[in-house]
Amino acid sequence: MIKAVIFDVDRTLVDSKKPEFNSFKKAYFELKKENVPEYVLNNLSNNTTKKTYSLLNLNSDEISKLNHYWDIYLKAENIDFFEGIKDLLIKLKKEGISLGILTSRNNDELNELKDIFEDVYNLFDIVMTVDKIYKPKPDPSGLNLIKEKLNLNSDEIIYVGDHYNDMLCSKGAGVIFGYAKWDDDLPELDTKYVFEKPIDVLNLVNEINYNNY
Repeated sequence: MIKAVIFDVDRTLVDSKKPEFNSFKKAYFELKKENVPEYVLNNLSNNTTKKTYSLLNLNSDEISKLNHYWDIYLKAENIDFFEGIKDLLIKLKKEGISLGILTSRNNDELNELKDIFEDVYNLFDIVMTVDKIYKPKPDPSGLNLIKEKLNLNSDEIIYVGDHYNDMLCSKGAGVIFGYAKWDDDLPELDTKYVFEKPIDVLNLVNEINYNNY
């Protein structure tokens, strides 16, 4: 029986790639007067901010300035949930499914989305930001901690994410992985469950629970 669905945030719940990329490129150019290296930009939504800044070899003063510029440019962008996400969360909750978040954002970075989450945040039973866990994804410690906190077994949880690291994290924790492929430019992942639209998550939960009733 599936008793909990845990979600990644960026490119899974929230359509954040273009706003994040556009604002970060502008902020970095403001700071360094040069473009962000492609290998850094392409992994912006999957790496922690700490790792991104490490890859860019930024000192503390540069990080402070970049954060300032990035905040200004990001506020000018429009970030919102993917279509169908709010409806999915409400329906899962009505089915008695516990909801959670496991994200590479730290707590402050997740709070940047508080206006988006305002009317659904209370639906989540557990929120695990990267600063609350031993190691970031693909390490399974985040999901293992969620299992412990919710007192659930691995086969009672689905983790929904958009990246190879999410899949590895799920595999390491023994948790079912569902590939959120409703973003428009994601690569193929070799995984059993692929969700083309958010409602597919609820359909899988109902199918598994019906077959195990």
